[in-house]
Amino acid sequence: MPPPPGGDGHGGHFGSFANSVPVAAMVRQRVPDLLLVREDEESEASHESASASATFHRWTERAFLAYDGEDDGVPPRTSVLPGLANAPAAPVVGRQLARLNFSLNLRGDESAPRKDGWVFLNHGAFGAPFKHATACAHTWRKRAEQQPLRFFDRELFEHLVFAMQDVAKFMDVDDPTRVALVSNATEALNAAMNGVPWRGDGTDEAVVMDIGYGGLKKALAVVCARVNARVRTVQVNLDDIQPLDDDENNIDTGCQLDACDEPHMPELERKLIAAIDPRRTRFVLLDHVTSNTAAKLPVASLASAVRRIAPQARIAIDGAHALGALRFTRKFWDSLPADVYATNAHKWLCGCRGTAVAIALSDRARDGELRPLISSHGTGEGLTSEFIWQGNKDYSPQLALPQVLAFHRTYGASMAEHQQDLIRYAVRTLRCEPLVAPQGAQQ
Repeated sequence: MPPPPGGDGHGGHFGSFANSVPVAAMVRQRVPDLLLVREDEESEASHESASASATFHRWTERAFLAYDGEDDGVPPRTSVLPGLANAPAAPVVGRQLARLNFSLNLRGDESAPRKDGWVFLNHGAFGAPFKHATACAHTWRKRAEQQPLRFFDRELFEHLVFAMQDVAKFMDVDDPTRVALVSNATEALNAAMNGVPWRGDGTDEAVVMDIGYGGLKKALAVVCARVNARVRTVQVNLDDIQPLDDDENNIDTGCQLDACDEPHMPELERKLIAAIDPRRTRFVLLDHVTSNTAAKLPVASLASAVRRIAPQARIAIDGAHALGALRFTRKFWDSLPADVYATNAHKWLCGCRGTAVAIALSDRARDGELRPLISSHGTGEGLTSEFIWQGNKDYSPQLALPQVLAFHRTYGASMAEHQQDLIRYAVRTLRCEPLVAPQGAQQ
């Protein structure tokens, strides 16, 4: 495929993705044979007439399930998700699904015996990647090595744009030019901290909660030391993050809850407000789902409270544990007056490690404040262009993201229901209540 008009093999490509024009429209202008349109907008004829290059860029879930081509370097679809095309309405979950789709060693075997009797299931730390996503990433990597110059110089950006559009659709973000793919949420939030217009005169303050992620608290301390700002830490008790409107018997929590269904935590909000200074507060970091305590916080309510007191403050949301655990809707984004939201795809979404999403919610973040920590060819061309290339690296984990999303679109609801059943069972066990094992629990 020839380079876009004006592309010189290096910086010339990046202007194609500037925010002044929607990404999909801009790509269509620059690469006419690239079809980045929704499945419901395409006809069967377009499927048949599309060039090989176009179909490579335009994997929809239907094409995903229908593909059974030979290994020509194009990431295989049906072979990566065996049987998904004929999946039942309520697929079997539990150990059978885990054995089919994950590399977790749940029993131990001769090659990797588990002698200590423990199973470490901690998605909140390093995830448990969906093994078909890692296979897809490997195929992308293989394709890149077959023709490295062609892949990185001529093909990569369109593939990344498609992944960005797909995750924007999955998260119900209406403008994909506000979405950037990054390596992890920590990277995105470091970028947000460094993009704050600090005054540097010793009057600025940043606010964080003591239940926040330790790595980001350290990062904020480093930034504030450099810009002569003070860090104010809100001391939170466990009682503060216990929702007052929770029925004692209501334990349907934590699994695919709507992000906009927020718990009522008035004491937490009171403590946060007390730490906000209308003149000094310049940056506030809030957790959506806390790292160590696994509490879902009412970030929309908290951010709104901050915004009323200190409208100039930049607000960033650490949603590292949210994607795959919470269901995002347009209603949630409309209710959240924050500047930046960051979330990981390798935790509860079960994507490949090295994949995360940064969303510039405010115009000021999109138009200049949220920028990558590494400057390269895309500098000055807008958020999408600046984040899409920060030097040569392995982009295959991000390119496999549509594979992960297709899996969740097929199985996500059933997995969430099963997880809720297991949570009920576990809580009742701990409470020594009469037990009724959920279907599949014995597996």
